[in-house]
Amino acid sequence: MGFERWWLPPLPEVKKPRSLYNAASLAYLGDCVYELYARRHFFFPPLSINDYNKRVMDVVKCESQDLLLNKLLGRRFSNSRRKIGYLYLTNFKRLEQLMFQLGFTSGASSHHIADELVSSFKKKNSTSVQSQQQAAQ
Repeated sequence: MGFERWWLPPLPEVKKPRSLYNAASLAYLGDCVYELYARRHFFFPPLSINDYNKRVMDVVKCESQDLLLNKLLGRRFSNSRRKIGYLYLTNFKRLEQLMFQLGFTSGASSHHIADELVSSFKKKNSTSVQSQQQAAQ
């Protein structure tokens, strides 16, 4: 895939992270890892700090993470951030594949991720509006 692991801090492999860490700890780690992927992704092309922050924050907020991961994995996860933290500790190769499928690549266009989010939010909002209209009738 062209990814090199050196850009993420190495962690000792943990065989059973759920026995060592609670769900909040795994979600915290997952947030950090996810944001690091987003920051690396949006680092190209060079932008102002405000533009970097806007792009990254639009993708790392919980709603965006859940939309992307649930769409990719085809099922509902109550806490997708916990899944990322778990994969970081147990199966880095799978984590890289997952993030690549989400569109997080170095030097790639940032439009793929943004387009996915926009289309998902539009579908979610149109479904919500239709439900409200049906309820009003």
